[in-house]
Amino acid sequence: MHFKKFTLSLVVAAFAASGAHAVQVWKIVGGNTSISFLEPLMNDLGIGLKGLRSTAEATHPGENGVGFEILERSTFTFETERGVFKGFVGGGLQHTGGFTIGNAKTGRTEGFEIVANGKMRELGLTLLGSNGSRVKMVLANVGIRFDRLSRRILIPDADLLISPEWAQAMGRPDLADQLVGTISIDGIAIRVGGPEDDGMWFGDGGGGDALDLGQSAMASLVSLGRLGTYPNGTNGLSMATTSCNYGTVNINWFAPMDVRHPVIAFNIYRIENGRIEQISDSWLKHGFFALNDPGCGTCQDPGTGTLLGPGCSDVYGTGNNGDRRYLGPRDEVNPFTGVWTCTGSWFSNYVNDCTRRNTGSGLDAVAHRIIVKDGDLGHANATYLYESYYITAGGDINKYNQIGSRTFTGNWTGTQWSFTTTGSMVMGPAIQRWGDENAFAEPRGEGDVIVAVDATDLGTGMWRYNYAVYVHDLDRQIDEFVVPIVDGSTVTNAGFRDPDDNAGNDWTLELLPGCGQIRWFTTTNPLKYATTFNFWFETNQAPVQALARLDQFKAGALGRLASAINGPLGYSFVDTHSVLRGAYLGGVTRDLECSDDVDLTVGRGITFGTLDAPIQVELLGQAPGESPAELRFKLEAAANSSGLTQEILLWDYPGGTWVLVDQRAATVTDSVTDVVLSSNIARFIQAGTRQMKALVRYRPTGPLTIANFSVGLDRAVWTVVQP
Repeated sequence: MHFKKFTLSLVVAAFAASGAHAVQVWKIVGGNTSISFLEPLMNDLGIGLKGLRSTAEATHPGENGVGFEILERSTFTFETERGVFKGFVGGGLQHTGGFTIGNAKTGRTEGFEIVANGKMRELGLTLLGSNGSRVKMVLANVGIRFDRLSRRILIPDADLLISPEWAQAMGRPDLADQLVGTISIDGIAIRVGGPEDDGMWFGDGGGGDALDLGQSAMASLVSLGRLGTYPNGTNGLSMATTSCNYGTVNINWFAPMDVRHPVIAFNIYRIENGRIEQISDSWLKHGFFALNDPGCGTCQDPGTGTLLGPGCSDVYGTGNNGDRRYLGPRDEVNPFTGVWTCTGSWFSNYVNDCTRRNTGSGLDAVAHRIIVKDGDLGHANATYLYESYYITAGGDINKYNQIGSRTFTGNWTGTQWSFTTTGSMVMGPAIQRWGDENAFAEPRGEGDVIVAVDATDLGTGMWRYNYAVYVHDLDRQIDEFVVPIVDGSTVTNAGFRDPDDNAGNDWTLELLPGCGQIRWFTTTNPLKYATTFNFWFETNQAPVQALARLDQFKAGALGRLASAINGPLGYSFVDTHSVLRGAYLGGVTRDLECSDDVDLTVGRGITFGTLDAPIQVELLGQAPGESPAELRFKLEAAANSSGLTQEILLWDYPGGTWVLVDQRAATVTDSVTDVVLSSNIARFIQAGTRQMKALVRYRPTGPLTIANFSVGLDRAVWTVVQP
């Protein structure tokens, strides 16, 4: 068993004391761009709008607005200073969809990109058509609003102009600087550089106001009731918690049915036999009436219990936290925004209004409280922890000082359980106190998921891997967990556990040797916030740095998540693909994971010159580390016609160019190309993001005489071997 102490310290005044202003670097990883075209004007100019392909809803108001999705693989970065936009850094904002203005040859923008003209906002932005397009449009009168709390950057209602260069390319120099519409960018941003604490909230007043609700103490754990006879009974527990306003603004603390108040989630964990298991279920405590006590500094009492003032604290005893009048279902709160939906809630007795009807009366002794079975308590060789987690709306600046845990022991007295706290509160989720390693799943733009692992050498050539996956504030939930394994490796004793007793909703387990993965998934029981699920198996492969994958249950801007954490040596799968040239005929990205004859199929495309390959497919993945000892790329594919050459290229990030790593004749039956690289290979992994790119091309061996041909990509994976 591994049990480690992990403390997240609260950084408060480091930058304020020195007077330094912290600079952070942010990257846009999703969102959309909305454009409102002035079509009557464009028609009058003889450059009508054609071939419009919208790929997202227009989220910014505008006449006849259309939306285009911002791709996660975008490289657009910007700087903020103390939470305020400072300037552009570089990169591009890549989109799906497009449109044509004027002539299709010179005016197509499919897959367009937006780039900055320079560091300062006054220099503006430029929209460029992709794949050799001559389109160049200027974004003028650019205004920028960065919301540090929600991590969104908004560039609203900029003018969209035809550049002089594009006007010349169209043979219409008179169109230079011609307005054709307005454009708005609404981007989701993640921090990729600079300190986590940007100092904006604790300086000399120039950084703005901050909402920072933290948890300062946890106290008694008690049983408030039980059902059944020992040792087969069920207990309804409660705990005492103290919160603190570490920020500079009042925090809303209105009682239900007003939605403006924090909620608290409670959990109980047991660490035993190499696993940390959540052994409880509970509803959320809805906060009400802030005491505004001292204890967090100088309390600025707002004079009302509906607000918690800066520097003030509020305590909830065990009876208060176990009072069912103020306990509601977790599903009614969005953990990422902190917003509670009262309409149609349990409090309103599920009537479609916000009128309180349920008061918690008529329940049994344990319902809605922290429910724990007798059989899960009192194990002699186990370590137990209790955890509480405050969630509030408004954009809290530090979501990890809101949660903490303490160790405890339990003793059956003959009539009930008595609990003794054995350690002080440790800030952060309880999962971070367990295992050999824990890591955030990336990207983190829509909320956080933490994956932890304990790998044990069984001494027989076999290793046991125990994974715990905890969702902190991801409202989209998790419905799939994938660990890559080595093809042909031995895998035994795999299993799954969630906190409930319903075997009917356990996740399905698939061992897929042709895919190099062991996979758990569900369609009915996703992993939700403030909850931990367990996954385990045994294999004959020792642990190395690997990349576990997680998929999300609800729709959203970001795709699959990846967690760089110990596992058997396995594969990095393709996250996204793009057909750069050719006709897409069928299949999806996930078809590239398995050797199963389910293909991603691409047909011959139109070429512009003898050097163009008629089929070009770009594949993007992620490595578990940046400095590998060996890098392999494996492709399984077949063409429907002979006489084709297959080429594999990898992207050199420092050099900014494609490098040909393999070239051979394509086959008409599935064949495997295994490219092994062992020198100067860090260049094929992007620093920071660990992104990898491969380009697969097909061209006729001789003159372009084949009328129609296509290729089927059955499998494409990387193997990144860390030193």
